[in-house]
Amino acid sequence: MSGLHAASITAMEASFVAQGTIPDNDLFLLTSFTSFQAGQILSYSSSSDTQHWTAILSGAYLSNSLDVNYSGDLSGYPGAPVTWTSMGSFGASTWTGTGMMTITDEPGGFTVILHSALQVGTHTGTFDDVIWVWLLWNDAPNVRK
Repeated sequence: MSGLHAASITAMEASFVAQGTIPDNDLFLLTSFTSFQAGQILSYSSSSDTQHWTAILSGAYLSNSLDVNYSGDLSGYPGAPVTWTSMGSFGASTWTGTGMMTITDEPGGFTVILHSALQVGTHTGTFDDVIWVWLLWNDAPNVRK
């Protein structure tokens, strides 16, 4: 892929990456605290601009009410990490989370380095991940059609 470069990720696109990744990681941690059960239906809604994003994750999981508010900061992007907090409840337990994400442009895509921490009641956990994203399009060399 020599010479192939994707356009830089904008703050709005960074917001979408964060909003699409963070709740998934939090639910992964929640299922490690409790258990996994398929078929649970949750609602996620969000709003964002180039500086901040907010979101609400709600519903019932394992017959416990889930109500989480997210607040993210993109004001320093791209020079500073995207950061966020989450606060709310799962059943009778308090939910508190924090995290940071760096997004780095790479030839042909971008890399996301993520660290998040979550406490739900007496359970605590962290999630660290590196996500490589390669952007492909139909006229790119070496792409099978």
